[in-house]
Amino acid sequence: MLPTPTGGDVLNGDPHNPTCWDDSPDIVIDTTGAVRITPPTEVELAKIPAAGPATDRARVSTTNRQVKVHVLVHHRWSDSLPSAQVKVVLLRQVLPANGVVPISLLWPALVTAAPSAVEPTSLPDGWTKAAATLWQSQSDGIDSRVPRAVTFDVDLSAESSGSVVAFLAVVMSLPGQISADDLSLGGANTAQTADQLVLTSPHVVAKSLEVG
Repeated sequence: MLPTPTGGDVLNGDPHNPTCWDDSPDIVIDTTGAVRITPPTEVELAKIPAAGPATDRARVSTTNRQVKVHVLVHHRWSDSLPSAQVKVVLLRQVLPANGVVPISLLWPALVTAAPSAVEPTSLPDGWTKAAATLWQSQSDGIDSRVPRAVTFDVDLSAESSGSVVAFLAVVMSLPGQISADDLSLGGANTAQTADQLVLTSPHVVAKSLEVG
């Protein structure tokens, strides 16, 4: 259902009604320090303790400066995909006081770079890659039965205490690439900000983190 509803009758019975655009369960901030041999499954992600309590500006918080960010990849199709055909991008940006971050220039840059193996030379709208590499592929192929995560090692040592970081994850595959259509809000309206993009695109999820 696009744009994705964040409240109202559609979410009746859901314990998270209304929900927030920057609180996706498919991004997990892991501060446990656990070293995993295989990528975590959806069940394993659900068992990871929350990084820290929500604040008035962020969904989770932490005083750790070295964290792992797991992005869960779902594949809702009967045929499996080899890992080489799946790409996960993790971006970050410090949230301003009003919580609004633009994506109108970022998205076309990602769409252009997506089919290539070469990362874009720059990321517009104030975004940066969240880890050492902009994108990663899964270590194994993916099928519809067992969603698995891609893990990014994130260094927050440059962030000042009290800052809030927005993580934006973009998941794509060779047969399911991102495009300008992901911006459609209906009619002639298009997403201009991260909170709008999360609602319009099935490829995008977000999580906010306050650094203590």
